Amino acid sequence: MDLSQRELGAAAGCDDQAVPFSLIHEGSQGLESSNSIEPKSEGRCPLFQILIPTYNASRWFEEALSSVTGHPFGEVLVIDDGSEDDEREKTRSICARFPDVRFFAEPHRGIVDTLNFGLSQATAPYVARMDADDISLPGRFDQQMAALESDPNLALIGGQFAVMDECGTLTGKVSNFPLAHDSIVETMLTGRGCIQHPSVMMRRDAVVAVGGYRKITEYAEDYDLFLRLSERYHVANLSDVILRYRTHKKQITQSVKWPQTIASHLALISAKQRRLLQPDPLHLLCEFEISDTASAMSNDECKVLLWMFKLTSRDPHLILSNLQLEQCMSVLKSKLTDIPPKHRARLFAKISTEALRSIRPKLFLNSFFHGVRSRPSSFVKELIH
Repeated sequence: MDLSQRELGAAAGCDDQAVPFSLIHEGSQGLESSNSIEPKSEGRCPLFQILIPTYNASRWFEEALSSVTGHPFGEVLVIDDGSEDDEREKTRSICARFPDVRFFAEPHRGIVDTLNFGLSQATAPYVARMDADDISLPGRFDQQMAALESDPNLALIGGQFAVMDECGTLTGKVSNFPLAHDSIVETMLTGRGCIQHPSVMMRRDAVVAVGGYRKITEYAEDYDLFLRLSERYHVANLSDVILRYRTHKKQITQSVKWPQTIASHLALISAKQRRLLQPDPLHLLCEFEISDTASAMSNDECKVLLWMFKLTSRDPHLILSNLQLEQCMSVLKSKLTDIPPKHRARLFAKISTEALRSIRPKLFLNSFFHGVRSRPSSFVKELIH
C-alpha cells in the first residue's frame, strides 16, 4: 500500500543538523566539502534522502538520477569519490539540472568513506541507496516508506531486481530473494547475499547505531552492515521488482572479486562470533594498533589475523606486510596452542611460501623450522602443493 502525500507530510520530521559521524567515518578529511552544491530550494525537509556514490560513472548517470528525482518528500545526495576532472564535471553538470539534488566533490577515499560521508550529511529519518548505473522503478520509495512506517522494528527494506545489460535491455533474470526477516538472516548466515544494496531504504538512526559502514569490510561493506542491522532490528524485502540492475565489465563488483570474497568471509566470521555472544573480532581488529606486538593481541584478534592470512594466501596478488606475517608466526608459536598440529604445520607452510615469494629469508627459515617441528608430512605436502 502506498502512502498518500498527506500521510507522508504528517509523518515527516526534519533534523536541524546532520548526524555527528566522527566515530564511523574512518579517515575522514572533514565532513564539510568546499565543492558541495547547496540545496537549491530553501527550507526543504525531506522524509528520505538517496545516497548515490559516483566514481568515473557519468555514462549512465543521467538515466539513473532521473529515475530517483522528483519525489515530493525526497532529496538526492550525490557524492563524487575523486573522479577524473572531466568525469566529475559531467556529473556535476547533470546534478545541476535537478532542483532536489545536492552534489559533493570529495577526494578519492573509496566506497566506505564515501558512503559514511553521505550518511554524515543526511538529516532525513530514512536513507535509500542507489548506484550511478542502475534504474529505480516508479513507486519504489512509496512502498518502502509505507513498510517502514507500518513497522517500528523494521530498519531495512529492500526488494527484487531485474537484470539488464549495458544497453539497458532486460536479460530475463529476476531475483527471488526471501521476504521475511528470519529467512533473510538464515540465508545471509550461509554466506549468500539476499539484499541488493542499491535497492534498500534504511532508518538512518539504526545505521548510525550499529556503526555505519566499516572500512575493514570494504567491497562487502553492505553485507557486513546488513548482518549487523539484522541482529538489532528487523530486515525485509518487498516481493515487487523495484530496481533494474545493470551488469557491465567496468562495475566495481567485477574488478574486486578477491578482496570482496575476503571481506565477505571476515564479515560472516564476525557475525557468527557475535551471535555466540563473543566480542566482535573485526571491531577489536579495527582498534588494534599496527605497531602492537602479537603478544598484546587477544585470541579473537589472533583468529581474525589468521583468517585474513589464510584467505589472502590464496591470491598471488595480495601480499601481507612483514609485520602481519611476523604476527602470524607469533600467534602460531605462542598464542593459539589449541590448533591441531597438522593445521598448524599447513599454516607455517603458507607463511614459508609467502616469505619465499617476497624474498624474506629470515622469516622463511623461521617458519620452515617450526613447520617441520609441528608435523613434517603435513608441512611438506602443503609446501609442495
